[in-house]
Formats: sequence, C-alpha cells, structure tokens
Amino acid sequence: MAETAWLPVMAAVKPLHGLTFALLHLTCLRLLAESIPRHLTATALTIYGTAGIGAPTAVLTLASGLI
Repeated sequence: MAETAWLPVMAAVKPLHGLTFALLHLTCLRLLAESIPRHLTATALTIYGTAGIGAPTAVLTLASGLI
C-alpha cells in the first residue's frame, strides 16, 4: 500500500489487510480464552487492548507524523 495509489491494487490489498488483521485478532482472543482463568478475562482483555493494540498504534501514529 505504501508503494502505489493505483486503485485496482488498493482494492485488492485493503480486503486482504483487513482479513489478516481479523485473523490475528481472533487468534489472540482465542489464546487468551484458553490460557487465562475465567475470573481474569476482563483484565486480560484490557491489557491486550492497551498493550497489544492501543500503545503500538499510538507510538506508530506519532512516529508517522515525524516522517
């Protein structure tokens, strides 16, 4: 996506990007469900959302602004 803005390529790449992200997210949630005790599920999801998705997104957004 960083190499071209040609619409046919973008139309093919965006759904693939969405699919791979969805599969990664569902896999992470499944691993959490299998490995975390039931009474700690909310805490684990909070940590995953903050450390696994939120913080990297914030850091990369700030870094992209400097580029």
